[in-house]
This record gives sequence, structure tokens and C-alpha cells, in this order.
Amino acid sequence: MYAEPDTGTEPAHAVVASSARVTTSPAPNSTSGIAAPANPSGIAATAAALRAAGLDDAMAGRLAAVYGRAGDTLAAQVRREPSLAVPLGADTAEIAAQVQWAVEEEAARRLEDVLDRRLLAGTLGTPAEATVRSVAAQAGELLGWDAARTEEEIRRYRARRWLPPL
Repeated sequence: MYAEPDTGTEPAHAVVASSARVTTSPAPNSTSGIAAPANPSGIAATAAALRAAGLDDAMAGRLAAVYGRAGDTLAAQVRREPSLAVPLGADTAEIAAQVQWAVEEEAARRLEDVLDRRLLAGTLGTPAEATVRSVAAQAGELLGWDAARTEEEIRRYRARRWLPPL
């Protein structure tokens, strides 16, 4: 059985927990003395903005929870360009606006940066071929890739991620 070495300092999880504790009385909806989010109404307002942009309740709630107030920017993008609300593929609920956000706001420069580090599609498993191609096409357009570069990004992604067929 593993035991943490005695370093004379608190384990990291204890430091994190103690730094999150409320010094006055806990908020009514807090758990075990851990403070509730500072402004839960901000997430609700962002979800409302995303719904107003045409996204369904589930998608609006998920994007608001993931992006926080930055979701307001996603909502504005979708209002300006409704095609950004299109799902990336049948295997994911993520939308084109998230690819645009990854490239423009989070400096993703490679297909694997977008799929594996910015989207759940790649983080939670291997995305379907159609999803990979959809993301590659959109990222490539935003990043100025030509057709050869887009195919190279897909090839590299497959080589690193995908298992050979059985």
C-alpha cells in the first residue's frame, strides 16, 4: 500500500481544500464548507444568451458550464453566423462555434490541439472519421491550411490516435 512520504508539509489535496473553505459562514448551497460558485447567476445568464442564439436547453447549459461567461462570446458568434450551431458530427454534441473558439481564443494550431485538448470529442475517446474531417476542414479554413496540409493533419491524427481496423 502506498503511503505519502512525511515531508513536513500538508498534502496538496489538503492545501487545496483548506484554501477553498469559507472563512465566514458557508453559503446555503455549499457542501462541507466549500464555497458555492461566486456568481451562479452569471452561468444562468450565459445559458440564457446561448438559448436566445438558438441553441437548445441542454447545449446552452453545457456550454455555459464549460465556458462560463466566455459563452456569451459563443452566443454572439452563433447569432452572427447560425451555421456555427451545427454539430461537428453524429458522435458528439459539440458545435462548430467551439472549433472557432479553440482556434481564435485558445490558440489551437494543430488538429490534435483542437480535438484532444479543446473538445470533448477527442478527450473522451476517438472521434468518428466524419467528425475528424469536419473539425479539420473548419480549423484548416480558420488557420489558412491548404488541402494538402488538412490531409496531413488528419493523417497525423490518425497515426497517433486510431487503432487499425480488426
